[in-house]
Amino acid sequence: IWMCDELGKFSYVNKLWSEYLEKPRYTLLGEIWGELIAEEDKDNAQSAFEYSYKEQKEFIVLYRIKHKGINKWILDKGVPRYDDTGEFIGFMGSAIEVTEQIEANNKLREREIQLTHAIAERNLLIKEIHHRVKNNLQVIAGILFLKGNSIKDPSVSKILSDLRTRLRSISLIHERLLHKDPLEKVNIGFYLETLLREIKQVSGVHPDFIEIQTDIMQFEMNLDPLTNLGFILNELFTNSIKHAFPNGEKGIIKVQFKLEDNKKILFYSDNGVGIPEEVNLNNSNLFGIQLVKIFASHIHAKVELTSQNGTQWKFIF
Repeated sequence: IWMCDELGKFSYVNKLWSEYLEKPRYTLLGEIWGELIAEEDKDNAQSAFEYSYKEQKEFIVLYRIKHKGINKWILDKGVPRYDDTGEFIGFMGSAIEVTEQIEANNKLREREIQLTHAIAERNLLIKEIHHRVKNNLQVIAGILFLKGNSIKDPSVSKILSDLRTRLRSISLIHERLLHKDPLEKVNIGFYLETLLREIKQVSGVHPDFIEIQTDIMQFEMNLDPLTNLGFILNELFTNSIKHAFPNGEKGIIKVQFKLEDNKKILFYSDNGVGIPEEVNLNNSNLFGIQLVKIFASHIHAKVELTSQNGTQWKFIF
């Protein structure tokens, strides 16, 4: 506890403050405030004091002083004093050492900087991975295209063509991820609707052959689950193009995404021929269904598959 007169000189210090400063109380009386403060903090502290004295307003200032030969941080708070006539006669206040808090905050700040750098490096690495995966997929798709042109067996050529379409679609998903921060939240409506249009384009289907109808709630999601949703939609769309409309008739694919009872729900359906009765999620060895189940497991989704006037998928997670 301390008091200063209108000139900024100590008129009172309590025992604790004098002991902390390692000076007898009588030697502090009349001493100018700023003489105690470390040189590197004097200007800022002095500016705060002078302003408070001029305006006669309370102040809170942070500075360092020597304590047992070591600079210690002090949080000082002062309020103006007045005599019985209302005349300003100086300040009184309290000084608290806050060195531990300051050092803890500094360490926390350093840690935050380190984490920021680590996250930036991680993001750069993830983007580089997406870039390399995209390029490798495109190379493999090109090899499949060249190989498919040299194969005379139509069934083998069709398998290679299907694989190439899958690879191009997956490459497209990685292309989109290149331009996103891995920790960034993304608008799911914009992402999925854009992705569906682009998957349709790379599938090679005639624009008038398949109509895509969407009802996707607009909200933000992290990229990790969104990426798996993209893979799921890519696989379902590819399967619909391949199997749902065998006679070349026009079709409709519907995609709905909503929140219900704190659960995210993805609906996917087509109005094609449906799936054979003997095919179900539990015993199917079909490659496409196996892929869908793998991607769904990554987001811990419950999967439902039905076939009524086409094929209907439901994912709850």
